[in-house]
Amino acid sequence: MVMDDLRDPWLGPDANRVDLDRALTRRQQQVLALYAEGRTQGQIAIRLRLARTTVHDHCRAIRRRLDVGSMRDAVAVARTRQLL
Repeated sequence: MVMDDLRDPWLGPDANRVDLDRALTRRQQQVLALYAEGRTQGQIAIRLRLARTTVHDHCRAIRRRLDVGSMRDAVAVARTRQLL
């Protein structure tokens, strides 16, 4: 998903800021926060009691929703928006 797809032209000049809190599910926010702490996907899976493949799928969805190529970039975007 491209970031422009999440913008609402009727909201005025601040509409260019994507509200990542709404762009990501609660579980995706948890995965992203743990990744930002330096945890591996395996460690995140254990911590959240998920299958490792589920964490991998969440990471892929996060990258797609934030339109970035890596989880490192996803963390940078979230920190820029002061969400982490």
